[in-house]
Amino acid sequence: MSTLKERLMSAPDFLEKKIKVADGSIEVTIRRITVRERDEILSYRKPDSEPNAQKGSEMACRFVAIGMADPVSTFEELQDIPAGIVEEIAAEIMNFNGWTEQGRRSLEDQFRTTAGAPV
Repeated sequence: MSTLKERLMSAPDFLEKKIKVADGSIEVTIRRITVRERDEILSYRKPDSEPNAQKGSEMACRFVAIGMADPVSTFEELQDIPAGIVEEIAAEIMNFNGWTEQGRRSLEDQFRTTAGAPV
């Protein structure tokens, strides 16, 4: 029986996904974020602070800097990209990683086993 990490590494389509953004004119590759990377992103969050557009844009840049595999971009570089594109990519990354309701359902479907099938 294989470990979870071995199963994930043998399924490259599960780890990365090509998406089109900016009305389909730009293709990028997003990837799964590790627990360590997720914790790093969330460490910048201040739970008691008021949400605002600037903080939302900063978090979107952090998600994309870590979760976009191609092209690789830094947090600083992403701050000079139109906000709508960065936020669109960030939303796709969150969905792909199961951080949205739709994304959670998709992950559950991928890991659902059929009756009698080995896990």
